[in-house]
Amino acid sequence: MSPRFLTLIAASALFSACGGASTDTASTRSLTIPFEAVAGSTAISCDASLQSLGLGGSSATLADFKLFVHDIRLVTDEGAEIALTLDEDNWQTDGIALLDFQDKGDNCNGDVKPVNTSVRGSVPDQPVVIAGIRFVVGVPSSHNHNNVATAPAPLNLPGMFWNWQGGYKHLRFDVRPDGGVSRPDDGGWSNTTWNIHLGATNCSPDPRVDPNTPEDVSCEYNNRPEISLDGFDDSASIIRIDYAALVIDNELSEDAAGAPGCMSGTTDPECTNLFDNLGMTLGAAAGPANTQSVFSVVLQP
Repeated sequence: MSPRFLTLIAASALFSACGGASTDTASTRSLTIPFEAVAGSTAISCDASLQSLGLGGSSATLADFKLFVHDIRLVTDEGAEIALTLDEDNWQTDGIALLDFQDKGDNCNGDVKPVNTSVRGSVPDQPVVIAGIRFVVGVPSSHNHNNVATAPAPLNLPGMFWNWQGGYKHLRFDVRPDGGVSRPDDGGWSNTTWNIHLGATNCSPDPRVDPNTPEDVSCEYNNRPEISLDGFDDSASIIRIDYAALVIDNELSEDAAGAPGCMSGTTDPECTNLFDNLGMTLGAAAGPANTQSVFSVVLQP
């Protein structure tokens, strides 16, 4: 497969009435980047049975599967980055997009609802070869501590906001393992869902006191993985998110401590392997320290 060439379209020469001076007008082209979510070979959806998950080969059904992305850049074969300017709509605002694979409401127990499985925008037309793509998972610091009650879509979803942290869930992947979740050392503890909620922690001043000044909040652990993928062809590629690859080192039917699954707690034992697979180090402000294994590039069918 040969990488796509971005075609340079010459700008028109505009002549003024008084002398014929010309001004170049930059040319852009529209671009849609598709994503797909799978668990191994099974497409993520509310009706799917997700098999062979984690260390114990658990079976599970979906409860929620959403993530924010921003700072999307195409990468040329010479390593230069070309920023994608996102369109504005109900799924995208201020350069931030929400990808949503949960096709029913109410934790997959409700009626069929819309999903969003692509990002849409424009790039400058340039005579370059596109060979890769980069983006950041999550909501940027400039928007992370908005008031969710007054924020524009898609930043107005209460389910993607962390009230106890005063910020957004950069990523929310929740499943219901068959048989539920237990703690071997606590016979009375059980939960129906095994959750992955990725978000910034150790933030100050406390954004819950005044959620209207996000620019004043600083977080010790931002927990925004930057994804860099080679072999991306903007005319023929899909970005795949593999939940099975994310949880491959975890036991979904059990929980050792902390929140059920992982909610980005720096001492939560379930978080360590998940952070590793996302290319981060749990409790480390700088990263990534590891190679992520969750996102990949595949050919469109």
